[in-house]
Amino acid sequence: MLRANISYNNLDIMIPMVSRVEEIEEIKNILSKVKLELETELNHEIPMPRFGVMIEVPSISYILEDIIPYVDFFSVGSNDLIQYLLAVDRSNHKVSKFYDPFHPAVVRCLYYFASTINKKNKDIVVCGEMAGNPLCSMLLLSLGYKKLSMNYKEIARVKYTLRRVSVEKLELLGKEALHLKYAKDIRSLYENYANEQGLLKDIE
Repeated sequence: MLRANISYNNLDIMIPMVSRVEEIEEIKNILSKVKLELETELNHEIPMPRFGVMIEVPSISYILEDIIPYVDFFSVGSNDLIQYLLAVDRSNHKVSKFYDPFHPAVVRCLYYFASTINKKNKDIVVCGEMAGNPLCSMLLLSLGYKKLSMNYKEIARVKYTLRRVSVEKLELLGKEALHLKYAKDIRSLYENYANEQGLLKDIE
């Protein structure tokens, strides 16, 4: 990857399922060694790619401040993060009903990641089913996320929704959502607003 990047200098490398600082240090050390090997072989300096981390394991929320200095960008893997945060196997029909992106713990956790990383001027994006769900995309916008990554089939619906809402209004809803203790009440906040904008029928 580093060799291919010499001509383009547009490579980003992101590692998944990070749960401790040592994992990041080990990968970055490997990258540094490979970079040095290539520079020695080619006899000129080569660019170091931007380095990113997937936020999927809940333990990262307790060491985020330790991790930020090592990382250029973050991607929240919403599917796994919610699954592990709520101890719910979303593929198991017996318990999948408890998989809820509007759960207060999920909302507060997502807000913590966005607010903390934004303050450090690092990039953060959300991928997974939440990003491609119009109602959830409103929630994410309200919590401080500006970048969403989704299946191409969902892009049109999400763009249609977000072009018809107010970021300022969503930010107010986000502040309100952080103080609610029931998932159904948090969901209702965004459904009611979508309904006011004539969007609810389009995004259900």
